[in-house]
This record gives sequence, C-alpha cells and structure tokens, in this order.
Amino acid sequence: MHKNPYWLAFLGVVALATAWYGYSAIRSVQDYLALSLQTAAFATNWSYEEVSSDTYQPRVIYHYRADGKVFSGEALLSHPKSRNLASAEEMVQRLAEEQWTVWHDPYHPARSSLQKSLPIQECLSAITLLGVFTYLLWLGYSVGMVRS
Repeated sequence: MHKNPYWLAFLGVVALATAWYGYSAIRSVQDYLALSLQTAAFATNWSYEEVSSDTYQPRVIYHYRADGKVFSGEALLSHPKSRNLASAEEMVQRLAEEQWTVWHDPYHPARSSLQKSLPIQECLSAITLLGVFTYLLWLGYSVGMVRS
C-alpha cells in the first residue's frame, strides 16, 4: 500500500464518506421495505408550506386505522410542487378530493407515509462511492507495489 500520509488521510476521508452513504442507503431501503401494509386514509387536513422563495409543497395531517386503532401522521409531500400562492391553493384543493393510501409498518403501525418510493439516489450514491473507494485502494496498492 502507498505509504504517503496525505494519501492515507484522503483514503480515510473517502472510507468515512463511503461508510456514511452506505449506512444511509441501507437504512433507507429498510424503511422502504418496512412500510409494507396499506390502508385508506381518512380525515385529511391539507395545507401548503413555502419551502423556498418560489416553491410551495403540500402538507397533510392524515388519520388511518391499523390493528383496530386509529393513528395519525403528518407529511410534507415532495410532489407535486407549486410555484405561486394561487396554484398552491388550487393544488391543495385538488389533493384534498383524492383518496389517499397510507403505507405503514405492520410491527410499528405508528410509522407511516403517504408517498412510498425506492431510495434509488441513495443506493446509487453508495454504490458509486464504494466503486471509487475500491479503485483508490487498488491504486494505492498498485503504486505501493511498483515502488517497493
């Protein structure tokens, strides 16, 4: 292995980033898989929130039944988004008229979501960093072999 301390420090930083993104991706996939049961939402309360100076996202408080009990959840939906106040109000009215499905964890019914999506970006980031880290390890060993 290449013995340059700057190289080893750089490799350590990349290793930490790889471990962090890998852990984050694994947790995201576990959360995705845990939300395996679905039920209908009732008594939804819709509003919108300004997330930046020109973007509004819908916020909802919803209730659902699981295991004979009533649970509630709150979510800031990632889609759809609106660019102005008038369209945000229209978006909220349109969303309130729809029937919504709640995804929840059968072992912890209080964990729920209205939007369930596979964390593709997190997984691709972790795989890319793992590839970069593997390449850098190979490069360090290759340079170390040539110099010794």
